[in-house]
Amino acid sequence: MRSLLATAAAAALVGTLAGCPAPLHPYGVPDVDFRSVAPSSPPAAPRPQPVSPQPLVLTLWTNEATNPVGGLYDWTSYNVSPLYRTYYHPDIAVPLWEGAFDQLRGLGYRAYKDYSDTGNPALVKGPAQKLGALLLTGRVLRAVHDQVKETDAAPGFEAAYVEVDLVLATLTGEVLWRGTKTAQLKVNFDFGADLLDALGRVLGETLHQDPQFQAALAARGGQKRAVRP
Repeated sequence: MRSLLATAAAAALVGTLAGCPAPLHPYGVPDVDFRSVAPSSPPAAPRPQPVSPQPLVLTLWTNEATNPVGGLYDWTSYNVSPLYRTYYHPDIAVPLWEGAFDQLRGLGYRAYKDYSDTGNPALVKGPAQKLGALLLTGRVLRAVHDQVKETDAAPGFEAAYVEVDLVLATLTGEVLWRGTKTAQLKVNFDFGADLLDALGRVLGETLHQDPQFQAALAARGGQKRAVRP
């Protein structure tokens, strides 16, 4: 491990001496400078309320974001670059998906998780099929997750940003709604905190506040009530 770190540091130093700037973030990761972003708070615990009678199955989200997704930055002491180490998180979609589910369920949606499926209607379980459930699938398109130390007087902060492509569809494949949602959080560093789960809850709240998503749910729910005897 030490040899790898030494090699990386030597490569960065050679690049700097050759006139190439040292990398300030991992290659391919969106360039988000969280130092200029105001701190934020996760959404408060929702109050359960009837939202939609339509069952909603959240199939397991997939990840298409570039890895590493971020890094540890130390702006207090560095010679070449403040980027101290990078973080590789190929399953970053999972805690985001679980956080979004918890928020929607807490808001009163008849939401269910399906760990075995990433969007294939044929794999949805029998009870959900009988209820005429809708599928909510997701793809994480871009993600950044950083830990940053700015001064010696403070422990630093943790921040993350994501873009997720979401699709609401019927079990026959009819797309009712599609949208790309973004979410961002910046909090004081806490070893016991789960920032990605909190970021998923932000996504769930953002989805809940989308009028077009609500219109798609209402239209489908209205159709089902209209055809009942």
